[in-house]
Amino acid sequence: MTRGPGSLGRRIIRELDEAPDHLLEWETLKSRFPLQVGDKSFYRAIRSLERMGIVSVIDEPEGSHPRRHVGLAAFAGGTDRELLDLLSAAYQQYVGVARARGVPISPSPAEVRRELAKRRAAKGSENTEPRA
Repeated sequence: MTRGPGSLGRRIIRELDEAPDHLLEWETLKSRFPLQVGDKSFYRAIRSLERMGIVSVIDEPEGSHPRRHVGLAAFAGGTDRELLDLLSAAYQQYVGVARARGVPISPSPAEVRRELAKRRAAKGSENTEPRA
Protein backbone atom coordinates (compact mmCIF):
# COMPACT_ATOMS: atom_id res chain seq x y z
CA MET A 1 0.00 0.00 0.00
CA THR A 2 1.34 3.42 -0.93
CA ARG A 3 1.98 6.14 1.56
CA GLY A 4 1.47 9.01 -0.83
CA PRO A 5 3.69 10.64 -3.43
CA GLY A 6 7.43 10.13 -3.27
CA SER A 7 10.02 12.89 -3.41
CA LEU A 8 9.84 13.21 -7.21
CA GLY A 9 6.05 13.17 -7.10
CA ARG A 10 6.08 15.97 -4.52
CA ARG A 11 8.44 18.00 -6.72
CA ILE A 12 6.14 17.50 -9.73
CA ILE A 13 3.14 18.59 -7.63
CA ARG A 14 5.07 21.67 -6.50
CA GLU A 15 5.86 22.58 -10.13
CA LEU A 16 2.21 22.19 -11.13
CA ASP A 17 1.03 24.14 -8.11
CA GLU A 18 3.23 27.09 -9.05
CA ALA A 19 2.19 27.01 -12.73
CA PRO A 20 -0.55 29.29 -14.04
CA ASP A 21 -3.89 27.45 -13.90
CA HIS A 22 -2.01 24.53 -12.26
CA LEU A 23 -1.39 23.17 -15.75
CA LEU A 24 1.81 22.63 -17.76
CA GLU A 25 2.51 21.27 -21.21
CA TRP A 26 3.98 17.77 -21.11
CA GLU A 27 7.22 18.83 -22.80
CA THR A 28 7.67 21.79 -20.45
CA LEU A 29 7.24 19.59 -17.39
CA LYS A 30 9.62 16.97 -18.83
CA SER A 31 12.26 19.64 -19.48
CA ARG A 32 12.25 20.54 -15.78
CA PHE A 33 13.26 16.98 -14.80
CA PRO A 34 15.82 15.87 -17.43
CA LEU A 35 17.64 13.33 -15.25
CA GLN A 36 14.42 11.67 -14.13
CA VAL A 37 13.13 11.54 -17.72
CA GLY A 38 16.39 9.83 -18.70
CA ASP A 39 16.06 7.06 -16.11
CA LYS A 40 12.26 6.78 -16.62
CA SER A 41 11.42 7.60 -12.99
CA PHE A 42 9.55 10.70 -14.22
CA TYR A 43 7.07 8.54 -16.12
CA ARG A 44 6.59 6.22 -13.14
CA ALA A 45 5.97 9.20 -10.89
CA ILE A 46 3.38 10.67 -13.28
CA ARG A 47 1.58 7.31 -13.56
CA SER A 48 1.59 6.97 -9.79
CA LEU A 49 0.24 10.49 -9.26
CA GLU A 50 -2.43 9.81 -11.87
CA ARG A 51 -3.46 6.55 -10.13
CA MET A 52 -3.70 8.44 -6.83
CA GLY A 53 -5.96 11.01 -8.48
CA ILE A 54 -3.57 13.89 -7.82
CA VAL A 55 -2.78 14.79 -11.43
CA SER A 56 -4.57 14.43 -14.75
CA VAL A 57 -2.89 13.94 -18.10
CA ILE A 58 -4.92 15.67 -20.79
CA ASP A 59 -4.46 15.01 -24.50
CA GLU A 60 -5.66 17.80 -26.79
CA PRO A 61 -5.77 16.99 -30.48
CA GLU A 62 -4.66 20.03 -32.47
CA GLY A 63 -4.38 19.32 -36.16
CA SER A 64 -1.41 17.12 -36.96
CA HIS A 65 0.39 18.01 -33.69
CA PRO A 66 -1.55 16.81 -30.64
CA ARG A 67 -0.59 18.49 -27.39
CA ARG A 68 -0.45 16.86 -24.00
CA HIS A 69 -0.85 18.69 -20.71
CA VAL A 70 -0.42 17.66 -17.10
CA GLY A 71 -2.41 19.41 -14.40
CA LEU A 72 -3.41 19.02 -10.80
CA ALA A 73 -6.60 16.97 -10.83
CA ALA A 74 -8.54 19.47 -8.74
CA PHE A 75 -7.89 22.14 -11.39
CA ALA A 76 -7.60 20.12 -14.59
CA GLY A 77 -11.32 20.17 -15.35
CA GLY A 78 -11.74 23.92 -15.09
CA THR A 79 -12.61 26.42 -12.42
CA ASP A 80 -14.90 25.91 -9.44
CA ARG A 81 -17.39 28.30 -11.07
CA GLU A 82 -17.51 26.13 -14.21
CA LEU A 83 -18.08 23.03 -12.09
CA LEU A 84 -20.87 24.71 -10.14
CA ASP A 85 -22.49 25.84 -13.40
CA LEU A 86 -22.38 22.27 -14.74
CA LEU A 87 -23.87 20.87 -11.53
CA SER A 88 -26.59 23.52 -11.52
CA ALA A 89 -27.52 22.71 -15.12
CA ALA A 90 -27.61 19.00 -14.32
CA TYR A 91 -29.87 19.62 -11.30
CA GLN A 92 -32.22 21.73 -13.40
CA GLN A 93 -32.45 18.92 -15.97
CA TYR A 94 -33.16 16.44 -13.17
CA VAL A 95 -35.95 18.65 -11.83
CA GLY A 96 -37.48 19.10 -15.30
CA VAL A 97 -37.48 15.39 -16.10
CA ALA A 98 -38.77 14.42 -12.66
CA ARG A 99 -41.65 16.89 -12.85
CA ALA A 100 -42.55 15.77 -16.39
CA ARG A 101 -42.77 12.16 -15.24
CA GLY A 102 -44.53 12.92 -11.96
CA VAL A 103 -41.63 11.71 -9.82
CA PRO A 104 -41.25 13.40 -6.42
CA ILE A 105 -38.23 15.69 -6.34
CA SER A 106 -35.80 15.53 -3.48
CA PRO A 107 -35.07 18.98 -2.08
CA SER A 108 -31.86 20.75 -2.97
CA PRO A 109 -29.24 21.19 -0.22
CA ALA A 110 -30.08 24.90 -0.01
CA GLU A 111 -33.77 24.11 0.54
CA VAL A 112 -32.89 21.59 3.26
CA ARG A 113 -30.72 24.18 5.04
CA ARG A 114 -33.51 26.80 4.87
CA GLU A 115 -36.05 24.33 6.27
CA LEU A 116 -33.71 23.34 9.10
CA ALA A 117 -33.09 26.98 9.93
CA LYS A 118 -36.85 27.62 10.08
CA ARG A 119 -37.38 24.63 12.37
CA ARG A 120 -34.52 25.66 14.64
CA ALA A 121 -35.88 29.20 14.82
CA ALA A 122 -39.36 27.91 15.63
CA LYS A 123 -37.98 25.52 18.23
CA GLY A 124 -35.88 28.29 19.73
CA SER A 125 -38.90 30.58 20.09
CA GLU A 126 -40.82 27.77 21.84
CA ASN A 127 -37.98 27.33 24.34
CA THR A 128 -37.94 31.03 25.27
CA GLU A 129 -41.55 31.02 26.50
CA PRO A 130 -41.97 30.50 30.25
CA ARG A 131 -43.17 27.08 31.30
CA ALA A 132 -46.41 26.67 33.19
